[in-house]
Amino acid sequence: MDKRKIIIGLLFLVLIIIIIGVIILFINNKPLTSSKIKYITLGEEYELEKAEKLYIKDDARTTIKFITSVDSRCKEGQECIWQGEIEYTLIYKTKDKESRFFLGEVTKKEYRIDNYIISLVSGSENKIIIKVEEFEQKKS
Repeated sequence: MDKRKIIIGLLFLVLIIIIIGVIILFINNKPLTSSKIKYITLGEEYELEKAEKLYIKDDARTTIKFITSVDSRCKEGQECIWQGEIEYTLIYKTKDKESRFFLGEVTKKEYRIDNYIISLVSGSENKIIIKVEEFEQKKS
């Protein structure tokens, strides 16, 4: 009988700990994923590391995520026909669509989608600095 009371007490304690943990997660409003999330304001520059996601402050359903980079620059001591560049792969996601796009320091410094211009300011293999601005399309 005493063992049964101890087991029931321990189960009750574990349940209370789980409930408190869930409450703390919701109070802190932390995402349950491991990726980092930042809220941005249009027109400002933001540093973004691989796997980080930016939420556009005025449109919280729209995100930009830095996925990977490919370095095709000429290695030191080699002769190359072209200087190469680091190309960055990002994903632009809204409630209704997801678009994969590329930015580079030489060939494609900006990307236009919906009402936004996403510009590459600078970058390295694992970090980029981008600027997101709003633009109006010309009316015919």
